[in-house]
Amino acid sequence: MTAGHYLGHAQTLALMKSEFLYPELADRTTPAPGGGGPPDIYERANKRVHEILSEYYPTYISPEADARIRERFHQVRPEDMKRAWAVGKA
Repeated sequence: MTAGHYLGHAQTLALMKSEFLYPELADRTTPAPGGGGPPDIYERANKRVHEILSEYYPTYISPEADARIRERFHQVRPEDMKRAWAVGKA
């Protein structure tokens, strides 16, 4: 092994076989000639953002506190926001 050159070290080879990550949105396939093919990273990420935001709404306060606030102030309900986002109106 050359001094300062880690690629030829046995530990590097061993770690390359076990310590890797394949991102969920990445497409490691060879691009199709002339374009086309699967959606690009932007399209996949945009779709995933919409999926996450249409399925998830965090609960920061108890249902009881939420009900008391809504009795006093007009609020847009989280369910309405989720529906609006899902159809692209948010």
